[in-house]
Formats: sequence, C-alpha cells, structure tokens
Amino acid sequence: MSLNRLTAPGQLYPGDFLRSNNNAATATFTADGNFVVTTTKQVWETSSAGNGGAFIIMQADGNLVIYDGNDTPIWASQTGGNGGPASQLCLADDGHLQILDGGKLIWSRH
Repeated sequence: MSLNRLTAPGQLYPGDFLRSNNNAATATFTADGNFVVTTTKQVWETSSAGNGGAFIIMQADGNLVIYDGNDTPIWASQTGGNGGPASQLCLADDGHLQILDGGKLIWSRH
C-alpha cells in the first residue's frame, strides 16, 4: 500500500492512516471508528465514531465501507457498482479524499 492510497481490496484498521504525497493532508481511522481528514484543521469525517473494533474496506466494486466489529456496515461511500478491481481510495495533496477506478474519479469529499 502506498502512503496516499488504499487499493481494493485493501483494509484500514484503527490507527492506520493515509498521507498525501506532499504531507499536507492526513486521513486517519480513529480507534472509535471515525475516518477523519485533516489539513491544518479537520476538513471531513465519516461521523461514524462510537464503533470500536471497526475496520474500513476499499471494496473491488468501488464502494468504500466501514464495518463495525460485528461485520455490519455502518458507513459507505455509496459508490458500489461504479468501480472495479482497480478501485483506489486516494488522498490528494489538497486534502480531497477520492475514489478512483482506472484513473476515473467516481467520488470525492473535502
């Protein structure tokens, strides 16, 4: 896994993070199950806190999903079916969190 991307079917666990190539942005998966993007301040989050034991999967169908400790989905990018095995979650230098499939942008948040 490259520091700024998670390729399907990659997973993140509490404490794991992505960092932009220029080190200006970080996307951190917190111990309580929240996925947070920061630059000089917090710019975006999944609002999924309160779910210890959670994990993130960049699925091969293009959907980014957070599952709780019981394997129940608690948050998703709602992009399933828009990607394929080449799907990647990328953290851009400007702090945009993006899902790309073969270089095609299918989702972005900031």
